[in-house]
Amino acid sequence: MVCKVTRTRIIIACIILSLGLSLGFLSKRTQEAFDSSNLIRLHILANSNSPADQDLKLIVRNKILAAANSLFSGVLEKEQAIRLINDNWDFIRNTAREVIEQSGYDYDVKLELGDFTFPDRSYAGLTLPAGNYQALRVVIGEGKGDNWWCVLFPPLCFADLEEEPEEDAVVKLATHLEEGDIEIRWKFWERLGETEYGQSLQEWWRASLNIAKSYALPMLVTEEESNQ
Repeated sequence: MVCKVTRTRIIIACIILSLGLSLGFLSKRTQEAFDSSNLIRLHILANSNSPADQDLKLIVRNKILAAANSLFSGVLEKEQAIRLINDNWDFIRNTAREVIEQSGYDYDVKLELGDFTFPDRSYAGLTLPAGNYQALRVVIGEGKGDNWWCVLFPPLCFADLEEEPEEDAVVKLATHLEEGDIEIRWKFWERLGETEYGQSLQEWWRASLNIAKSYALPMLVTEEESNQ
């Protein structure tokens, strides 16, 4: 009976270990895909900090994101996304101007594509450190109000709009990150470790690993001796 329980623990430990390695590989690939050099961020500046201008900023944001969602459909390379922005420059600007006019304002809209300084920010499972990033800047009117920013490409802006506090993959601000580094953290595992059940599961997991090691090492030694 003891051997059966031990064998079960070893099998489960190996399965969990394999899943952990797979998640680690996926996280690494995600970090590479969302490297700061591969990003185009979106920066929208409101005309002022009046409630009306701040609301207008969000309306403009929604229109631009809807347009970008269509433009970037199927786009995988940053260079292609930049070409699409340049080719559709007037379209993006006119999209913003039209919604501003429809809202009853006559503010002008200025677009800029260049390198800008951004603070630490979390987006749908990723934390980007402070630093310089290539971005499309949209200035509404005088552009003296609070701003809004996200990642335009790859399209994390859309996930950022829909993100809920209980999102499984969520990231906290990480001031220890250096420029260009991206951190991925999984809220599910963090929260699980804070519960009594999660702590018991962690203890069980550590014990299972120790059992697996104690059985695996002698087997490796025996196999090595038999091959000599």
